[in-house]
Amino acid sequence: MARPRKHPLPSIDFLRRCFNYDPASGHISTRARDGDDPYIIAFNARFANRVVGTIHNSGYRWIKVPQFGMMLGHRIAWAVFHGRWPTDRP
Repeated sequence: MARPRKHPLPSIDFLRRCFNYDPASGHISTRARDGDDPYIIAFNARFANRVVGTIHNSGYRWIKVPQFGMMLGHRIAWAVFHGRWPTDRP
């Protein structure tokens, strides 16, 4: 039996604003942020369009989602590609 979630899942629209998913390679990268603030410009120069996440010793990729903490990369890829969470019914 699955344990209950401590935190709510981010919306699919939020994930699509934050990340790009390439189904051919399986890579998830950050999207460039909009704005002319110096912090946003610095973020885009350093992180935009780069593959994100770290490989855990279990072999799974963990990705930090802003405001939601760490999530498994394959769950983010599923949600962005299919437009719904794996537990949702079509």
